[in-house]
Amino acid sequence: MTALDSFTCQRTLDVHGRRYTYFSLPEAAKNGLAGISRLPFSLKVLLENLLRFEDGQSVTRANIEALAKWTEDRGSAAAEIGFRPSRVLIQDFTGVPALVDLAAMRDGMQKLGGDPAKINPLVPVDLVIDHSVVVDHFGNPQALHDNVAREYEQNGERYNFLKWGQGTFANFRVVPPGTGICHQVNLEYLAQTVWTTERDGLSIAKTNFLTALEGEYGKQDQATKQFAVEGKEFSHGHVVIAAGGVTPEGGWAVHQPSGERLSIFDAAMHYQRDNVPLVVFAGIEYGNGSSRDWAAKGTKLLGVRAVIAQSFERIHRSNLVGMGILPFVFDDGTSWKSLGLTGAEQVSIKGIADITPGQRITIDITMADGTVKQVPLTCRIDTLDEPNYYKHGGILPYVLRQLAA
Repeated sequence: MTALDSFTCQRTLDVHGRRYTYFSLPEAAKNGLAGISRLPFSLKVLLENLLRFEDGQSVTRANIEALAKWTEDRGSAAAEIGFRPSRVLIQDFTGVPALVDLAAMRDGMQKLGGDPAKINPLVPVDLVIDHSVVVDHFGNPQALHDNVAREYEQNGERYNFLKWGQGTFANFRVVPPGTGICHQVNLEYLAQTVWTTERDGLSIAKTNFLTALEGEYGKQDQATKQFAVEGKEFSHGHVVIAAGGVTPEGGWAVHQPSGERLSIFDAAMHYQRDNVPLVVFAGIEYGNGSSRDWAAKGTKLLGVRAVIAQSFERIHRSNLVGMGILPFVFDDGTSWKSLGLTGAEQVSIKGIADITPGQRITIDITMADGTVKQVPLTCRIDTLDEPNYYKHGGILPYVLRQLAA
């Protein structure tokens, strides 16, 4: 059961001899959230979600009040909404990597001496295989059957893995290829108007809030400069970073301090072999077009530990934190261009051992001529949960350690 009910709106409903707990918006309106009846329906669904999951950490009274004030500010406050979906609809393009993550977490749990069976999706997940079937046969009644058979023949290993996942993980179902696209299958077979879950012996009624995870590999911001960390140590307390330039053609980097021109990937691997972490300096709306989690995973795998930008695409910022990468923004009017960065600088970042949401820090940039520029930044860790994700190296290690404790 949720720990908090600041607006005294938890109620019960008896249906055919079974009692359900729900959270009433009319009652919340009487008890401090006046005016929420005027919210658009979609925001009412979000508000009910926040009321149901209020815990003082991931969802606070202030979060709920900020959403309720939409009728006054029309969202200009740009407050985070920490909603939790009732279920997840996912297709094979992103579903296979997600299942790989779950399998890797089970391996990690076993290595920590815990029970691998604890690793499961927290809400029901339906994976619809709808991106795969190729039309090799057509124009005859057997075409669909033959195309699906060919699909299983070509991708047997992948489907065996998905079948293993369905039999191994709770809350995980797989819809085979040839059934239909994910949204069609959802409407015809999977969707329910109201979902329930058992918590502390109570049946909790919840709205059918669906998160559909669509797949695409995003493109990184074309105005990005990637820099290398020259310090041999990178700790949460004191980070020494030096800048490494990128040539105008894109995709190429000048390795520091050798001056060798390499692909960005090869340069990143050089830095990893030398224990040199990386930082990215970027422009406006960094991550636009790359809101999928793999864009942040790729950044992590290249050895990037921090991104300093003028602004971030909303989802990509969250994904970076989920990978254990610190996002920072310059003050208005400041950019890597205005600072005259060339790739030959050293950057020192301090005071991040106990980073907090919106924390202000000042970094020292030592220029090639030895002069030092002090640059104020704002940390774009935005929620009370995110410092834990960063400190543990990402959301998956954090969850894994919590379950293994």
